[in-house]
Amino acid sequence: MRLTILYREKSEHAREVETFVEMMRRHYPDKKAELENVDTREGAASASLYGVMQYPAVIVTTFDGRVMFHEEGLPMPIVGQVAGQLQSTPVAV
Repeated sequence: MRLTILYREKSEHAREVETFVEMMRRHYPDKKAELENVDTREGAASASLYGVMQYPAVIVTTFDGRVMFHEEGLPMPIVGQVAGQLQSTPVAV
């Protein structure tokens, strides 16, 4: 599973994103979050791919690209909720 957080580095929500990532690091050191700034080409492409309309956006995908969790805007989701999505195994269809 892959955790991606789309946000703007220089914005009012940047501090909340940084706090969320720090909480993930402290409580779930084996789980890594990939931060993508939507003001970059790669970040804008990801936002378009996932249909993101509000920032920050927390997206958990499988390694083959299926979206398992998607939440946008503030407040940030609960760290344990996101970590649970990272630990769950997708059901084969």
